[in-house]
Amino acid sequence: MFTFSGWAAVLSARGSLRGGLGQLRIVSDKSNRTIIQSAVPEAIFVSSDDYEEIKYAVSKSDALAIGPGLGCSSQVGCLLEMLCECGGSPPVLLDADGLNMATAGTGPRIKDWTFERNVLLTPHLGEMARLSSLSPEFIGSDRLVVTKEFAE
Repeated sequence: MFTFSGWAAVLSARGSLRGGLGQLRIVSDKSNRTIIQSAVPEAIFVSSDDYEEIKYAVSKSDALAIGPGLGCSSQVGCLLEMLCECGGSPPVLLDADGLNMATAGTGPRIKDWTFERNVLLTPHLGEMARLSSLSPEFIGSDRLVVTKEFAE
């Protein structure tokens, strides 16, 4: 899990653990270490400025969740570029700021994430509107059809 907001990481981590996740690594800004390790002692903390440790964490992961609390800074853009270049990466759940970075052009585009991995996008209505360039009203009129067409 990649995040820069400590509490977003805690919320996502707790949900993952309750869902049956085995080992959990959280990549976040070192300023969040105390928050994360206090609230989720089961998690292995990885500092977001330690790219070698991040690459190792990715190589040991069965899946990645990228986005909740991530932020949209240039440091995050560099981190996402590095992740996109990791060959043989596991499947990715791209949510929240991960989607925002991909649609704003400040990080790897969505198509860059799909080269060697499966990618699950979890946009809310506003994020889907930005991703697809469709109006929220049009998307809301038939979400299932719009989602299927966008996925293809």
